[in-house]
Amino acid sequence: MGSTIIYTDSLPLMALLFKPFETLLPINFQYQGVWILACYVLTAYFGYKIFNLYLTGLYEKLICVLFLLCSPIILERFGIGHISLMGHWVILFAFYLYIKENRNLRSWMAIILISILIHGYIFAMVFVVGMFSLVKNYLKKIITPKKTRIHFIAITSFSLVCLLVFGYFENINVFHGGWGGYRLNILSIVNPNGLNFNWSQFIGNSPMFDRLKIGDYEGFNYLGFGMIINLIFATYLVIKKKINIFSSLDSRLIIIFCLLLIIFGLTNHIAFGSYELLNYDLPGFLKVFTKPFRASGRFFWPVYYIIFISTLVFVLRDLNPKKALVYALLIFIIQVVDLSNGFQKIREFAQNTEEGSLYKKDLELDKLKSVAKDYKKLIYVFPSNAPKNWIQLSYFSYRNDLKTNFGYFARRNKKAEDRYVRQINMQFAENNLSKDSIYYFSNQQIWRELYKKVRSKSKRIKIIDNYGEPHFVILPNK
Repeated sequence: MGSTIIYTDSLPLMALLFKPFETLLPINFQYQGVWILACYVLTAYFGYKIFNLYLTGLYEKLICVLFLLCSPIILERFGIGHISLMGHWVILFAFYLYIKENRNLRSWMAIILISILIHGYIFAMVFVVGMFSLVKNYLKKIITPKKTRIHFIAITSFSLVCLLVFGYFENINVFHGGWGGYRLNILSIVNPNGLNFNWSQFIGNSPMFDRLKIGDYEGFNYLGFGMIINLIFATYLVIKKKINIFSSLDSRLIIIFCLLLIIFGLTNHIAFGSYELLNYDLPGFLKVFTKPFRASGRFFWPVYYIIFISTLVFVLRDLNPKKALVYALLIFIIQVVDLSNGFQKIREFAQNTEEGSLYKKDLELDKLKSVAKDYKKLIYVFPSNAPKNWIQLSYFSYRNDLKTNFGYFARRNKKAEDRYVRQINMQFAENNLSKDSIYYFSNQQIWRELYKKVRSKSKRIKIIDNYGEPHFVILPNK
């Protein structure tokens, strides 16, 4: 298919960690549960470390951490099936390094490597935080201009090398475009509608929240009603106390950082609810940055956490300890009650076992299983992205140690795919099938037509599984 593991949402970080133990693990082992647990533990850990820099009360800090753990934008990824994108702890880790004014190049390289092995979008966010950290440390004269240049070159070079080594550039369609179709909406922080359901008990469905484009669900960034109240109260305090939010270098840099990500997230098709307010042509030289990241709505995530952290810290520090604890507990209860519908939907999704029945089908392909041991590959005729029965066949291939030419990919090289199709056509045209390969068909007509060309050197099998699903196979003679 001309793609790599990077584009399969297979969490290369976890795959590498468990690879040395491959022979010790059961055949059905999967690490998604371990990953989800790790994400929540690390989100709590880095969240606490950040709040610990600003707050003194233990219970206040713990409630603030609970706000992060109940974040709907993490659980929404679970509901969609984007498990790798639940790694928001990496963003918090980057924020912690930024706040601590960390000058250790190895720390930034480590977090960049981790983010690259999780997901390209997570890497992009961490990289931007790293660049702003450099700017901040330079402007505050924490590091010299010479060291700033060295660090910039080192971080950028290291990032490019890692991206290259781990296959991000193997696919020429990484620059496929689509920016503007999976965008942030101006109303995203108050819109509770995720991809499949409404998260809020207090904010109902409204025509104003209707999606203009099919990919607008990627702009889901609902704060929760408790956090909306906290944001309004924090804004009120800023106005009442006449606080100049541009007074310090730190705050100016944070505002610029947020504005850049918001502008990128909104794209050149700016929407307010169900209305598109403005669209404009993007300069050609900027498209190298927009084409790899069509799901631009995700780039609001760092801003989302800045809103959570900054407003909670600002309000709680303004109140005396007793009032702060009561206030934090009150808005957290409101937050949980508001999001309870979403929590229930996620719980139902997690407990749904219907998906598991899909994987049982491959165990019932007894006739195919009996011959699989004589072959090394399962060739889908013709390869495409997520073809019919791809889940069952992938699992069957995994259990029988067969290499494949199909799967599900977020990005794929269409030229390479077309080249594979031509090669398979040529093998049939020349009656020269690969003797170590099983040729699988989901289309009976194509199966019949191509078998006529190779019948002298192969045999065909039609399998009907226990679910009544037909499977068509051509086996080259050994």
